[in-house]
Amino acid sequence: MTDTATKRQVLPAITAFASVALALAAAQVQAQAWPSRPIRMIVAQAPGGSGDLMARVTASNLSERLGVPVVVENKPGGAFIIGTEAVARAAPDGYTLLHTSMQGLGIFPTAEKLPYDPDRDLQPIAMVAFVDSLIAISSKLGAKNLKEFIAIAKARPGQLTYGSSGPGSVSHFNLELFRLRTGVDALHVPFKGGMAALAETVAGRIDVALTGTLGVSQHIASGAIVPLASLGKKRSRILPDIPTMVELGYPDALGGTWYGVIAPAGMPQPVVRRLAREIGDAAASPKFAEQTAKVGQEIRIELLDEFARTIAAERRLWHAVAKEANIKLE
Repeated sequence: MTDTATKRQVLPAITAFASVALALAAAQVQAQAWPSRPIRMIVAQAPGGSGDLMARVTASNLSERLGVPVVVENKPGGAFIIGTEAVARAAPDGYTLLHTSMQGLGIFPTAEKLPYDPDRDLQPIAMVAFVDSLIAISSKLGAKNLKEFIAIAKARPGQLTYGSSGPGSVSHFNLELFRLRTGVDALHVPFKGGMAALAETVAGRIDVALTGTLGVSQHIASGAIVPLASLGKKRSRILPDIPTMVELGYPDALGGTWYGVIAPAGMPQPVVRRLAREIGDAAASPKFAEQTAKVGQEIRIELLDEFARTIAAERRLWHAVAKEANIKLE
């Protein structure tokens, strides 16, 4: 082979190697320089709700670790779509993040039409918190546990009612999953919020409701409602005496909701890894745990691929529930 032919083979390989090396070096420089200015953390919910409160806990702790402001920006509306689309369309430079929930990324992507592709356009970074949910019933039913409730419900098919915070809400999906797994035939009654549904259950006008663990102890203590089970994988730290659905023989009836941080797809991997590490370390601190408990949530940390697998599994689950229960998401 001539020297000229050899050069023709070797030079492209050297050029390609140099291009890869330059790209890696540029990504490393970008990661070292990031962050150099404030970061926006978009919340696809209105101010004051549990998602907004959790976002502010996450943002303040992340800001302390990164040394730059992390500013929460609320973009509610469109069933999480407006805020989520803003992040999906943002530059993947690490300066625009999404703080969202299982409802926003696990339930609503089961709708047929979205202006973005959750798998293609978004990068899961870190789950930080989990809100356990309880199945609670009116004490007027006379049931003291899940077994007794199911017996009453099956003796009165279609006569019992369950209240949710609206069609397509987390409580609606969780209660439908509970109904499907236990074989209970009950009528869905939507309300404008979970507290309204709980209040009607306390008053005995609704038979079943889904509730969080915060602020419900007084109703349990007064005997107005009977907690049947929690939907988490483990017992709630806040109400540890309530058994889980898993313990009661229903391993496929897991529910609750998580909160976590998502980024636009295409961010440099060094930035992705550092962001996940900083959020994970912040969430593992006692300070973060204390702040999270104050808003009725518990720490649950999943990073990158583990978090992505959870989202994908939940999306499959909720898509199946929507189809089986005939839930329409517009």
